[in-house]
Amino acid sequence: MDPYAGTLHIWGYITGAVISGELAGFSTGYKYGLGSMIVAHVFTSILMICVSVNLVELTTTLPFTSGSATFAKAAYGGAVGFIIGVAYLCDMIFFGLEACQFFAVVLQTAFETSDAVNFGYWVATIALCFVLNMRPKVFFNVIMGISIVSVLCILVPILVFSSQFNAANAWKTILPDGNITNIWFPFGVWGVIQSFPHSLYLVVCFESLPVSVEEADNVGSNMPRGMFAAVGILLGLSWISLILCAGLPPFASELQKSDVPFLTIFSKLLPDGLGFIVWIIALPPIFASQLSLFYAGTRFAYGLSRSGYLPSILSCTTAHGAPYISMGFISFIWLLFGAILTFQQDSATSPIYLSIGSMFALIAYIVEPLVYVKLKYSLVNIPRPFKISELSGISTSMASFFIAMSFLLGKIVTDRFWQWGFLSIVILYITAIPFITLLCVTISKILQKNYSSRKS
Repeated sequence: MDPYAGTLHIWGYITGAVISGELAGFSTGYKYGLGSMIVAHVFTSILMICVSVNLVELTTTLPFTSGSATFAKAAYGGAVGFIIGVAYLCDMIFFGLEACQFFAVVLQTAFETSDAVNFGYWVATIALCFVLNMRPKVFFNVIMGISIVSVLCILVPILVFSSQFNAANAWKTILPDGNITNIWFPFGVWGVIQSFPHSLYLVVCFESLPVSVEEADNVGSNMPRGMFAAVGILLGLSWISLILCAGLPPFASELQKSDVPFLTIFSKLLPDGLGFIVWIIALPPIFASQLSLFYAGTRFAYGLSRSGYLPSILSCTTAHGAPYISMGFISFIWLLFGAILTFQQDSATSPIYLSIGSMFALIAYIVEPLVYVKLKYSLVNIPRPFKISELSGISTSMASFFIAMSFLLGKIVTDRFWQWGFLSIVILYITAIPFITLLCVTISKILQKNYSSRKS
């Protein structure tokens, strides 16, 4: 189909993919101290800016839906393309699961239903995402509108209640022995490392940009404008949410137990009888992320299929350009993990999803800068609608590389689950890469043979 998405559509898509993180998920990091979260978020903010700049240049240079898999394949070959492609796909899947879970929790609280009904909310919201994604033009218009409403739903209420902010209570942290401390960094460097995934949740999934490129009109201008507008707004919201939530009743020491801190805060501050406002505030941002991440996950699967990494059937599209098989694939995975989350009744399951998604995101953030540097020199003459200087490009890519590498290694060294989780991911790649490499070589030879025979 003809490209359709303009600057506001791209802005709405990226903003929607991230914005639930400004509303939920991050507050559990308060258990390491607000100071630890602030330091971690400084690094997260730098990481977001650097990756965004590099990603926009690569996306406008090689505008394909498979995005980073295409970039990496052009730079280092099929194996590296597989590594980063799968990392981003799993990143979208697991953070999308978190958005589905938060939405179900909000609906469960609003309608006062049992845990067993949660899965019905999963089915209903995923079905709605599927329907809206059947028409890409419909999706982009809907997500643009929801994202505008979502920004207002987060910004306006928290500024209205900002007069209730208490700085002294914002720094209170519950120690393992039950005592409360006001120390800024109660756990030192270890606390900063442990809080990093929670800080990352405030901004993660902005990297979903490339999969929308083939539906973007005027890629050279609309993609950069939409992306940087989204990054600016999201960074501002993330800092406002992180700091103000900590100092609003019931304060950081209690909010560390809440998956959706906004609900907890506004339920306490709103007068009796106005509780319905809480759900009006919470639903748009969370559904915006669920809808955007459904689009991103399906397009990553579609792009990997087109590149030969996943079965070709996932590349099938409707007359309107919707990859309906990939949409069914992502829906099935979300429902499968949703059933585990709903019926297993283990409070550790959701944090596991967050950790796995963070691992894959950091792996992608480590590979992406290396790909950028390689293509900066190997594709010198290719047209670049958006381009930064060589010094800026190398500086931003190396900054994001060292930040991602440092915190990934830090978590692996200090967290036993991350050790086992990362080992499992490495085993997955080691067993899959030889097969993928052989498949890519075989496909390449077949294509070359067909081209030579047609030419002759």
